[in-house]
Amino acid sequence: MTFGPVVLDLLETALTERWEFHDQLDSFILRSGIPENWLADARLRAEKRAENSRRDYSRAPKRFVAQELLNIAQSHKDIGQKAIGNLVSFIIKLDDDNNSTKAAEAIEGLKKQFEIAQDAKEKNEQLKKQREKEDDKRKIDEKYEKNEQTRANLLNDFNALISEVNVQKRGYVLEDLLKRLFELERLFPRGSFRNKGEQIDGSFEWQGNTVVLEAKWVSSPVSGSEFGAFISKISGKSANTRGLYVSVNGYSLETLEGLHGKGELRFVCIDGAHLYRALQPGQTLSALLRIVWRYADETGNSYLPVSDI
Repeated sequence: MTFGPVVLDLLETALTERWEFHDQLDSFILRSGIPENWLADARLRAEKRAENSRRDYSRAPKRFVAQELLNIAQSHKDIGQKAIGNLVSFIIKLDDDNNSTKAAEAIEGLKKQFEIAQDAKEKNEQLKKQREKEDDKRKIDEKYEKNEQTRANLLNDFNALISEVNVQKRGYVLEDLLKRLFELERLFPRGSFRNKGEQIDGSFEWQGNTVVLEAKWVSSPVSGSEFGAFISKISGKSANTRGLYVSVNGYSLETLEGLHGKGELRFVCIDGAHLYRALQPGQTLSALLRIVWRYADETGNSYLPVSDI
């Protein structure tokens, strides 16, 4: 807080008129946290002023000391303003019994100025908090709009893939599209990679697990033989590894039925309809996966059609 001339003038008068003796003034100043060297310097300057004055002073007046002390404090900028604030805070809390009329008027004026300053400070803090809140909201809105634009771009790319006749190219582009979707939802994806004897289409993190990805965009629904290879990839990993099978054109009914009740289920299946839903405005793949995984945990079925969500 920066103190203006009104406060400084009132404080100067209060320091001058509140105490009869110099040692009482010095004691108060030091108890208020003012450095001893500031007080010593102020007294030295005050004595020089008294010596050069036309009036015959036996000792520099307390007002000279108060003026020089406040000048020194102001020269120290932030530290000095804090020191002035301490003087004000301490002097307005003193008992009124020993106050002269001038001291009482000055201290009462300081109290009013202190209240005004506190009120202004509180209003400024409230305004700052409000601005911070509005700024946070603006950033959230901007991030949401940016994410929604990215999601819309992904949906356009997904729709464009439908007309792609090169099956191999379509598969690579699908893997890249999924990786971009995982990045959008902060699932920390990794692109396709090869382990010894197996090709992994990618992976991501979800609910504390590493999820291995298998992405297919073939002309017909996926059959059971495809699942066998994917189960083998997951079973060779840690217990925290799960799987997500993406087949844009879906799965044969026999294949899905063949999975049910056949040991531990560590992967779920989604199709193009799920992706289309996840790429709609306001939707997320993460929310969809929570529903699909819970369904799998409760029923042992790896596939939940979008129509049933």
